[in-house]
Amino acid sequence: MRLLLRPIVIVRKALQANRSVQLKHPFTTALVWRAMEDKESLKKRLTPLQYHVTQEAGTERPYTGCYNKFYEEGMYCCVVCRQDLFTSKTKYDSGCGWPAFNDVLSKEKVTLHQDTSAVDPDW
Repeated sequence: MRLLLRPIVIVRKALQANRSVQLKHPFTTALVWRAMEDKESLKKRLTPLQYHVTQEAGTERPYTGCYNKFYEEGMYCCVVCRQDLFTSKTKYDSGCGWPAFNDVLSKEKVTLHQDTSAVDPDW
């Protein structure tokens, strides 16, 4: 069974051991290699919000996603390329309004970028 997590990932029951790399900054985001699929095909397959988040660097409003407080066991994978990204074992409540993970499954599949665009510079 697959369930949507935020617009960019799907939850799948855990089937394999966690291979990990530590995230060192609280404002780190994960970008995943995108499958070679044309824009029109993606627009037909994804919801408008999924497309906006995965292809246009958009986001959903905080605290609105049904998986912000979702803690069932499983794997989180990309809705575009179906690659496993995170495991529920590394999910935590960061208080930011979006699902948060402190580890990725494979550093070969995920590129980490620091994103402080939403941080108050006087903080």
